[in-house]
Amino acid sequence: PASLVTSAPRLDAAVERSLQPEVVYYSEKKPLANVKGFERRRLAPALRSNATAADLVAILKSAAAATAWQAQAAAAEACPVREWVYFSASNSSRTAQHVRTRLDVDALVRLVGGSAGHAGGETVHSENVWLGGGGVTAFNHYDASHNAFCQLHGRKTFLLTSAITGDALLPFPYLHPHFRRTQLPPRTSLGGGSDGATAVELQAGDVLLLAPFVFHHVTALSPISLSYNVWAHDEETLRVQRLVGRAGRSLGLLPLPEAPRSGDGFVP
Repeated sequence: PASLVTSAPRLDAAVERSLQPEVVYYSEKKPLANVKGFERRRLAPALRSNATAADLVAILKSAAAATAWQAQAAAAEACPVREWVYFSASNSSRTAQHVRTRLDVDALVRLVGGSAGHAGGETVHSENVWLGGGGVTAFNHYDASHNAFCQLHGRKTFLLTSAITGDALLPFPYLHPHFRRTQLPPRTSLGGGSDGATAVELQAGDVLLLAPFVFHHVTALSPISLSYNVWAHDEETLRVQRLVGRAGRSLGLLPLPEAPRSGDGFVP
């Protein structure tokens, strides 16, 4: 973060803000995104694109400084509304390119490429930078790619759930804008059963390798958290995605369902 502030690169994307700490994946391309009751619930951006990294870090530091006071106010039931902010950008952004100059990204690509079965030759991959404040949570979800997640500053905790038992967490269906996210948080205790979530804490310098379809619920534990990840796509997964994509586009031609009603037993 200090390096970002010193060079003050412009942020290529707007910074998200929310009244809840959970950052929820949402695809506006899914058919159900156009149905009343499934709309994206978010505030206006905390910072518009082209703000500086210094602007974002200043907000995060301000939120961290207010934490103790908010805890006291909450005890007195006088806590004001708090907002959480979060920024992410792909490797094509100037912000991500600045971060990757401080990393051996090629080593991460080789690492995750080996996991994806690309021991030799070119690895099909994508990269992202993540910057957010303490308490910000990426709600329980899975990715369809091999993931090398590198923690650069601060701490994060991952709650990992096997894809085999993930159905119990009620993942949203393919046509839903929250596809790949679960309706329920991870189960951290199930009477000592093997289907509970495994907690992994990352500190600066740690790298976590995640296999495809492993559910993960991620929370920043430090006032400022900076991370970088590389996704690698193996040929088997790419084939499945292409098949599912074609099927999904066909399903998308069907008439849209009615808006959900209270008591339907479905969480929009």
